[in-house]
Amino acid sequence: MFILAPTIVGYFAKEQRVFDLGVAIMRIYVFAMLISSAGSLISSSYWFSGDTKPPMAINLLVMWGFQIPMVFILVYWLKLTTLLIWYIGILAAIINLLLIWLIFRTERWKRVKV
Repeated sequence: MFILAPTIVGYFAKEQRVFDLGVAIMRIYVFAMLISSAGSLISSSYWFSGDTKPPMAINLLVMWGFQIPMVFILVYWLKLTTLLIWYIGILAAIINLLLIWLIFRTERWKRVKV
């Protein structure tokens, strides 16, 4: 998707400004999707063990405690570029991955009885 971003965005955006922004966003978010996939992989150990609370709590914490407030502060209050929304998405995915990995290392998911 990183290489094909101009072709893909070109199907949907005809205006140059929209096209440039779409290509930039697509190239930025490719990395967030890779990181999110790693987090989902680790979270699946909890889902399959029947303990869904830790991944849910971490996702809620990162989204409502970090990602949404950061977007609101940086983009709406400080009027910085909207591209920051996507960079914050990458940072949130990294934080989510680190937190779920730290919880995963406790091996709590192995002790769950369903």
